[in-house]
Amino acid sequence: PYRNDLYFKYFKNEVAPNLIPNQIEYVGTITGKRKQRLFNKAKALLFPIDWEEPFGMAVIEALACGTPVVAYRRGAMPEIIEHGVNGFLADNYREFKRYARQVSDIDPEACRRTVEQKFSADKLAENYTNLYRKIIA
Repeated sequence: PYRNDLYFKYFKNEVAPNLIPNQIEYVGTITGKRKQRLFNKAKALLFPIDWEEPFGMAVIEALACGTPVVAYRRGAMPEIIEHGVNGFLADNYREFKRYARQVSDIDPEACRRTVEQKFSADKLAENYTNLYRKIIA
């Protein structure tokens, strides 16, 4: 069958039954200020990736807004998420569910601090400069 039919069927059978108005909603693709407003109000970003995500921009954006992240320990997530500090890294579905209930234990300021320390423009420039110096040497 056409791939979109598979996505629709999955959404209809697996996602839609779990939606609760004003609590758990499907908002589709979001960008800009709307995304920032949603992250600012969210208790957490649930990021149940099942692939080796190479970076995770949505995770960085959520953390910058002070929103903790719950994700599977895959791809770049261990480099971004400090377990118990700015979110949680789960190894299986049972852990993911448990950690989703613990997000109120995370300090929003710790989430923002992580982004400042690891991903600010100054930090990225410093890292690139150090890398270039290493390559030249």
